Amino acid sequence: MSDIFRRAESAALCIGTGNALSCLLNAATLGGEELRQAIKVLGAYAYWYRTWIVQELVLPRHLSLNCGSDTMDWAHFQDLIIQVYPREITAVHEELNHSETIPQLLRLVRRRIMHEVVAWDPPSSARLLYEACILQCSDLRDKVYAMLALIHSDDDILNIVKPDYSQSKFSLFLKLQHYLKDLFFDNSELHLFNILTALLEAFGISIEDEEVEA
Repeated sequence: MSDIFRRAESAALCIGTGNALSCLLNAATLGGEELRQAIKVLGAYAYWYRTWIVQELVLPRHLSLNCGSDTMDWAHFQDLIIQVYPREITAVHEELNHSETIPQLLRLVRRRIMHEVVAWDPPSSARLLYEACILQCSDLRDKVYAMLALIHSDDDILNIVKPDYSQSKFSLFLKLQHYLKDLFFDNSELHLFNILTALLEAFGISIEDEEVEA
């Protein structure tokens, strides 16, 4: 799937039905609080929390945003987001903490910008995995597999984790745990704890789970 998006000249993001994009277009002429509220309404759509849309949003060269019968060029939409949320978009090095208030829509816009601007460092695998924990998908392992295409090609995780639907969620978690412990060696134990806890919750695994292996 990622190869298709990388080769795509453009992609149309179909957010859903309703008039949220029309309201955003109207609010763009007013600015201020009207524009902020219109962005919040659009950001509430379930679309932004689907796991596989991250590749769709980040990898193609050009994007258009579609909602109901309305369409907006992504570049225009992104400019509006930056206009209203300049600090949140440029805050690259966040703490690994899901209690932070930045909306999911802003995370994705920032991810797109970081992918486009070569001067910015690529996102760390830990950051991508952590952000994926709150996403929705029918197979929980896809929260990891969908992110692999966005990780730097030199990252060791690509040699450790590969899409394999024959392995259990817990086996996948153990691989990630081993990788992350090495990654955070002599670094922040709090970050390691936060991401491992988030992965356990994302996979629906508990310490007492019968699936736990020795």
